Amino acid sequence: MLWTSLILTKITFICKIMSHWKFLYDIKCILSPTCLFLSQMYQSIIFTCLLFGSVISSEIQCSSADIFGIDMSQVQTAEQRVQAVIDFWTDERLKAAKPKPFIRVDSLFSNKDNKQQPVTIKSTTARSSKKVQSYKYPTTVGKVFFVDNGLYYQCSASVVTSDNKDLLFTAGHCVYSTTNSKYVQNFIFIPQYTNGVRPYGTWAARCLSALSGWTMSNNHDYDVGMVLLNTLNNRHIQDVVGGQGVGFNHGHTATIYAFGYPTNYYDGQIMTNCTGTEASAGIPNYAGDSLACNMTNGASGGPWFESYDTSTLTGVQTSVNSFIMRNRPNYVFGPHFDSTIQQLYETVRTENATCPPLPSHANNNIFSSTILFTLVCLQYLHVCLMKSKYTT
Repeated sequence: MLWTSLILTKITFICKIMSHWKFLYDIKCILSPTCLFLSQMYQSIIFTCLLFGSVISSEIQCSSADIFGIDMSQVQTAEQRVQAVIDFWTDERLKAAKPKPFIRVDSLFSNKDNKQQPVTIKSTTARSSKKVQSYKYPTTVGKVFFVDNGLYYQCSASVVTSDNKDLLFTAGHCVYSTTNSKYVQNFIFIPQYTNGVRPYGTWAARCLSALSGWTMSNNHDYDVGMVLLNTLNNRHIQDVVGGQGVGFNHGHTATIYAFGYPTNYYDGQIMTNCTGTEASAGIPNYAGDSLACNMTNGASGGPWFESYDTSTLTGVQTSVNSFIMRNRPNYVFGPHFDSTIQQLYETVRTENATCPPLPSHANNNIFSSTILFTLVCLQYLHVCLMKSKYTT
C-alpha cells in the first residue's frame, strides 16, 4: 500500500532530521526555551507538508466502472452488464451529451521536478480484418461518453499501446469529477466517431484510473485519466484500431499534433487537430506545456503526439488536452507526462491488470485526514513534552 510506504519513508526522513537538529536544540534552547518550542512547531509543519505532498501527488486510485440509470434486476452476468452500458447510449443520448468543459484557470499550484530520463513505448498497428477507412485522422482517437452526477457528457481520448491491449488515455477530469468527488459512470469509447457513426463499434469501460494528485487536490499536473476497456466480440481495442506509442520525461520543444472533438469545429461531430511546436507553459508552479491551438470544449482528453507520421497516422503520446486560461486565449495546456504518470501507466498496462472497487473518495479523504490528524496530534504532544522539559 502506497500510504504505508510513504508514511514510513517520511517518518524515517524526519527522524534523521530530528537527530541532527537535537544537538542544536540542546545548545540554543537552554538559553531560550521559546526557541525549542518554535523550532519543534516548525518541524511539525514541515513533517505534515512533506507527508501530505507526497501522498497527494503519487498515490494511484482506481475504480471499477460504475453504471447509472440501468435496471440491475435484468443484469445477471458481467457480459450483460457491459451490454447494458452500451445499450444505454442510444443515438438520442449521444446527441444530448454535452462536451465536458475545458477547465479554465488563472493560477496553478504544483511543483514538479522534470529532471528524469526520457522513456518511449512504440506504437502498434491494428490487426483488424476490417479495411481502414480513407480518413486523415487516426483510428485510435475517438469520443468518450459518460454520466456525471446524472448528466450526459463527452470528451476525447486515444488508445495507447499496452500489454493488455485495452488501454485508453484521456484527461483526469473526464474520468473523475473533483466537484462531485467520484468517478463518472456509464463510460464508453467510440473510436473515430463521426457524425453519430460508430465505425469501430462502442466499447464499455471496465476500470477508470487516476492519480490522487488529481482526485484529491485538483492538481493540473496530474490531469490524466487511464481507462481499461472491455473486449468487444472477444476482441481487444488495440487489435482493432491499433495503439499509439507513449513517451515520458520527453523535452518541451517537440512538434505536436493535438487531436480532439471541439465544439467550435463541426459542432464536435468530426475530429480535428492542431499542429505546432509545444513550449513549457511558463506558468509558475506548473510543469506542463502549452500549444498554440484554439480548440474548445469537447477536446478535453484528446492526445498530443510527438513524432507523428501523417502516412501511418501513428506517433508518441506525451500529453492530453487539459485546460485553457482566460488571460492566454488560443492556447491549450497539457500535463507533461513524467515518472509519476508513468507509474500509473505501468500499473494499468500489464496483461492481467485489474482494478477492484475502492472506497468512495469521501471515505478516502476521511482515511487520509485521519492519518494526518493523528500524526499532527502526536507531533504536537511531542512538542508539548519537549517544551515542558526545557521550561522546568
